Order: sequence, then structure tokens, then C-alpha cells
Amino acid sequence: MNCQHKIKPTKLFLLFFIALIFSPLISKSQDPTFSISGKVFETTTKEALFGVKVLLIESNGDVLKIVTDNTGKYYFDKTQVKPGTEYLLVCTYHGWPVISHNISTFGLTESKSFTFNFDFRFQGLIHVPK
Repeated sequence: MNCQHKIKPTKLFLLFFIALIFSPLISKSQDPTFSISGKVFETTTKEALFGVKVLLIESNGDVLKIVTDNTGKYYFDKTQVKPGTEYLLVCTYHGWPVISHNISTFGLTESKSFTFNFDFRFQGLIHVPK
């Protein structure tokens, strides 16, 4: 018993043509995703700073707050960073001057991981390294 099925060239061409037409629509249907990460450290010693507040402020006023881990790293994932949105990324640490970056996902059609490192320099403060 021979169970081989042959596809006629016209049907094969039709399947190929349909796949060719719809493949851009399928790939474009996925929204791009974004993340923001980085490290916070002291400029002179390059010491990672633990417990630093990092705020992600959306243009609509919503605020996400995280704290750096013991290696000075922070991370906002793709569920927190939205397409088509303007952000202000703010880093603040125990009375030091606030440092910020503007970030925009507006108009971006490709996924992107933003990286912003913050370096704090002690200015007139006493610092005793660990």
C-alpha cells in the first residue's frame, strides 16, 4: 500500500504565495518589547552601591520604584516598560544629587534593551570605604 501524496505544482505555488503575503502581517503583529537596566556605583572607588532608589516615571505620572541589589544592579522588565511612552529614569541615594535620564519608546518598532549606569561622586561628604 503506497500512501504517498503528491502536491500539484499549482497548489504548491498557491501555498507559497499565501505564506509570502501573510508572513509580514504575522511578524508585524507582535509589539516590540523594552527593558531598562544598569548599575549604580561610586565614581572614585567604583564600589557598587546597594539600596539605591531607581524610579521610572511615565509621562502620565505613574511611578515604578525599585532598589539596587547588593551588586548595584537594577532592572525594569518588558512588563514594566511600555511601547509608545516617554520616561524619566531617576536615581537618588542618601542625600546625594539626583541623577536622571530621559528615555522614550515612542516610535520604536524594534525591541530594545536600554542600559544606563549611574555613577555618584562624593562631593564634600565623608566616605569611608567598606
